[in-house]
Amino acid sequence: MPAGTGDIAMLNEYAEFLQQRAAQISLQIYADFPQRTERATKTLTSIREKMLRSSTALSQMQDIVGCRIIVSDVGAQDVASGLLRNRFPDSRIVDSRLSGKAYRAIHFIVHEPPFNYEIQLRTELQDAWAQVSEAYAVRYGQDVKYGGGPGLVRAALDGLSQWIADFEGGSYVPDPEHGMWHQTKEDFLEELQNLSTMGKLGDLG
Repeated sequence: MPAGTGDIAMLNEYAEFLQQRAAQISLQIYADFPQRTERATKTLTSIREKMLRSSTALSQMQDIVGCRIIVSDVGAQDVASGLLRNRFPDSRIVDSRLSGKAYRAIHFIVHEPPFNYEIQLRTELQDAWAQVSEAYAVRYGQDVKYGGGPGLVRAALDGLSQWIADFEGGSYVPDPEHGMWHQTKEDFLEELQNLSTMGKLGDLG
């Protein structure tokens, strides 16, 4: 059933309760991951956009509140995933590393009636790529975050994502003639930081 005006009216009343309950769950997560855990809460604008874009009702949203855990690499990501599975055994797990999509992470959906709490588990490179995607979405449209956007932008993001996946999986081979000059994780992080800060593709402006 499409989201209606009743759902929109619930937002302000709902927000304070969610923040309080989410803080309690976050404390449990901080105990295991004190160094690289960030609170992640959707803005009211993002919630409204999602409700208008899809048929998702407010009570069914999985990512209104939650946190993001950043770890060094895929090995640490797998270890952290095991810890989260033990702490939240009834959570629903979405491993988008296996989806073939450009966005890669592991999401844990923890159901805490009457809402869901989302834990995003990313490597440093996966997170840096996601920040570039967010920056490009501001300039080229929100479709960029959902697999769309201008062709050159989509191709650039998809290509970088695949290079990162290959690098983290141990199959990346540098090929400077085709733009694959990166030798280390730091090389990737430097380029991703520059792209995120610039917020655009040079050729498109």
